[in-house]
Amino acid sequence: LLSLLIYTRWVVTSKRARRSPVILATWLALALLNCVVNNPISNPRYWFLTVMFSLLFTVFPRSAAMYRSALSLGVVVALVVFPFADRFR
Repeated sequence: LLSLLIYTRWVVTSKRARRSPVILATWLALALLNCVVNNPISNPRYWFLTVMFSLLFTVFPRSAAMYRSALSLGVVVALVVFPFADRFR
């Protein structure tokens, strides 16, 4: 996960990284590996939510207001949506 976050930040901020097919292929391989390892079916949903927030904050590090609203939404999802999803599993 950490290597995916580092590569994601590098691809987002560097034009040279976006133009290199080797770097993009490595990023794609890391993304696929993380989809297999950190999927919500085989892991707890809270871990999946943590992975999604880390990717969100890595790709869009804009402002403190975005962080606050995303974390508030995450709390609502964790408290409201996850129990319903568990009930109808």
